[in-house]
Amino acid sequence: ALAGIQVTDKDTTTRFLRDYALTISDCFMKNCYGRFDELCRESGLRWHSESGGPWSHQPLLFREADQLAFWGRNARPHSEFWVPDYRRSNARRAAMAAHIYGKRLVSVEAFTHMTYHWSEFPASLKRSADLAFCDGMNQFVWHTSSASPEEFGLPGIVYFAGTHVNRNVTWYEYAGGFIDYLGRCQALLRRGNFVADVCCYTSDKNAAVWTRGRQWSEKASLQLPAGYTYDLMNAEVLSQRVRVDDNGDLVLPDGMRYELLVLPERADMDLAVLRKIEQLVKAGATVVGPKPVRSNGLTGFPHRDREVKRLAEKIWGPCDGKVIRENPYGKGRIVWGINLRTLLRSRGILADFLHNTHGNPDADLDY
Repeated sequence: ALAGIQVTDKDTTTRFLRDYALTISDCFMKNCYGRFDELCRESGLRWHSESGGPWSHQPLLFREADQLAFWGRNARPHSEFWVPDYRRSNARRAAMAAHIYGKRLVSVEAFTHMTYHWSEFPASLKRSADLAFCDGMNQFVWHTSSASPEEFGLPGIVYFAGTHVNRNVTWYEYAGGFIDYLGRCQALLRRGNFVADVCCYTSDKNAAVWTRGRQWSEKASLQLPAGYTYDLMNAEVLSQRVRVDDNGDLVLPDGMRYELLVLPERADMDLAVLRKIEQLVKAGATVVGPKPVRSNGLTGFPHRDREVKRLAEKIWGPCDGKVIRENPYGKGRIVWGINLRTLLRSRGILADFLHNTHGNPDADLDY
């Protein structure tokens, strides 16, 4: 199967490859990230990694690597953003990891670029800084401040990449206001909890490395209206850290709360996760998404497939996402086939941010 040969049939091979890749990822997370965290704690140290585990570029070995869980082993998730093209950033994803794992600090390698030396200055940097704050960053690590002894003169010696900030740049003596602004934003953003009405279960697939904006799905019914936002949530956090309060909100131990849990558009689901979803809905949660029809992986096959199908039939009941789009279960309910815009409004969940931009209510503004 690892050589690309189909064993038994396509489904069996796909299930095996999923289990194999997930095992490799778990070993990497436990024996590298987890072990390093243990050693640091034993020595009174904290640590962070800029990468949330192996990137998803590797076609097989790390395609199941859960970046959120890898960052969860850090003292603080760490990310990066580039200037002027801020789209090259994984900051939003690192912030999501901080939110669901109860990390108060989210750091970022800030203002990286590889264009002309000394071409950036505070006015050209502010837009990217503001976008990083909107994405949830609250600790900037400036890239880069090079040590340049006086004997090298002006403009001195610098590293090959990064926006240079040291006493040799022409605007250094005038940057106090900009630095104060960055510091105040970071200080304020370390207070309180992030606000998101929706959490989206990622399944055991690694979502895109670069995550920005309010959408995680191309499916129109799962797209959030302007003024609402979300966090991604992985299987580990969903299974181990989430409970339902008396209002039906999904609550984490650190104070994060969400109104809705949205499931991915997939036919498979891990059995342990489905069992947790049943507990949450029974306790009062609202879960949005399709009914799973099978388990994933080869472990426990085919028994786990039958159990997933049986449990899903019990929770979703007659809800088919077409004719019947809701099913009450316990104190909560399952919703399938109603778009999120309609569902949020029907529950009286107002947007967190409202604006009027030339009469376009869906103008994509960061906030």
